[in-house]
Amino acid sequence: TLTKTCLSGEKESSESEKDIDQELKWEANITYDGKFNDSGVYYVDGFTATNGATHIMTQEQIDDIEVRAAVGTVYSGQLNKGEDANSGDYHVEPVKDAQDNITGFRIYFHSAFDSNNYNHVKINYSTTAQATIDFDNEPGKTISYTFSNNASFNGNDSSGSYEIERTNPVGDKMMSWGVYKEWNN
Repeated sequence: TLTKTCLSGEKESSESEKDIDQELKWEANITYDGKFNDSGVYYVDGFTATNGATHIMTQEQIDDIEVRAAVGTVYSGQLNKGEDANSGDYHVEPVKDAQDNITGFRIYFHSAFDSNNYNHVKINYSTTAQATIDFDNEPGKTISYTFSNNASFNGNDSSGSYEIERTNPVGDKMMSWGVYKEWNN
């Protein structure tokens, strides 16, 4: 099984003209009783965004991916990340778009990983959500951006998303005034 969670929550809303440049934290949990090093068995994750926003990873965020594993429910510390298929417990390969942005990644597990008989894996990482806010001079206009994260492992899929909503703070504000008059003769 595969489950994915956005540790940053589900949604935020604010009145702001400020552009979005925010780090989102994610966690994926895998339960699998087979060999992680088998042909065609790997973890893949991809990011998308709506309304012209971008959802990417930096190289630093790729380097900071944490992978922990367990036999049962007791997780080890950070596993030994290799530089390629011949070193460490696993290695990470970034997936890039035509503009060279990192829009996902794959994790390949090695035979050294399988020698420990792990059946649970926890993957923690961060992505970057970015959007340029343009309200087109419309007072009170609201724009919503959804930053999605879709993962798969051995035929199991899981996804999560985070929504950021911005409302133009410029515009007509409704105010009520109360007037009290006391008449004296």
